[in-house]
Amino acid sequence: MSLNIYMNNDTQFTIADLAVVRNIVELACQRGAFRADEMKNVGTAFERLSNFIAESQAAAEAQQPVEPLTPQGE
Repeated sequence: MSLNIYMNNDTQFTIADLAVVRNIVELACQRGAFRADEMKNVGTAFERLSNFIAESQAAAEAQQPVEPLTPQGE
């Protein structure tokens, strides 16, 4: 089975959106929204999402141009 996702130009999904989803999952766990037998899968997905966000943020920071340092007094 294949899954095709179609997006129009107005639809964007960002790392910030994923961070919101991560926060929602964390709140749902704190409030007891999941049964004990579901927690392993939820935890695994949460960990993968957290790692993806961290790696994506690090990659984005690495791509930002750094302004050259200029000596003071010039």
